[in-house]
Amino acid sequence: MELTPVQYATLKILLSNREWRLNHLYHVVNKDGKIVRFSLNWAQRQIHSGLHHYNNILKARQLGISTYTALLILDMCMFTPNYTAGIVDRTGPESKKKLAKIKFAFDHLDHLPQTPTQEDLELAAIGAWLKEEMKGCYIGATEAKFPNGSTIQVIGISACMAGAVMGDHCSPISDTTI
Repeated sequence: MELTPVQYATLKILLSNREWRLNHLYHVVNKDGKIVRFSLNWAQRQIHSGLHHYNNILKARQLGISTYTALLILDMCMFTPNYTAGIVDRTGPESKKKLAKIKFAFDHLDHLPQTPTQEDLELAAIGAWLKEEMKGCYIGATEAKFPNGSTIQVIGISACMAGAVMGDHCSPISDTTI
């Protein structure tokens, strides 16, 4: 992707903003089964604005907190070298579903809707560039490895509680820890 100096400066500013990245780069499947660009809802925005190093979030169902956390983990791994994240849930299959959300979002960084707008075209180009930058990224059923040294693991609760990871998503009892 060839950029003018002004475009490069603008892109550098945009990509330095995590909230902008979350609201513009990632796609999810909505409740109707359609691929849509992720956008923070009110609950996710409230959590994101108060995010700290350790967050215990008592959550209700269907507010998208698990989806938000999965995308936040992906974003942190892509943009923070040597970041280690873990996903823990009530069962192994539930944890794997969250890693599958991460894989979907990564695979669709360059997604274009059927009738793309100019913004869709520009964001897909940025997504394609990011995928090229992350060439060699591996996202499997139980782990993900990024070329910048970051990793995601589906892990047991004991490893999570022992502090073996920097960012974790634990959903064993309807609460989330980030």
